[in-house]
Amino acid sequence: IDTLDLSYNFLSSTIPPSISTLTKLKNLYLGGEGAITGTIPTQLGELSRLEELFIFDTLVTGAIPSTLGNLENLEGLGLYA
Repeated sequence: IDTLDLSYNFLSSTIPPSISTLTKLKNLYLGGEGAITGTIPTQLGELSRLEELFIFDTLVTGAIPSTLGNLENLEGLGLYA
């Protein structure tokens, strides 16, 4: 999988730290009309191939993990409520 788009799927959960096992992931889209809660897992910073990360319209709280600074290939980032 290189793209995971779970936006507008009415999900009600947290972002699992195990998402970091998707090592070939380039695009990750989460949010929209859902109730994703909790914090952004620091493990997202391990997705070294990630080019786009969008987490939007969620109930995510807490600080943005500094590990996102490890995403050297990141070209698009959107984090908003």
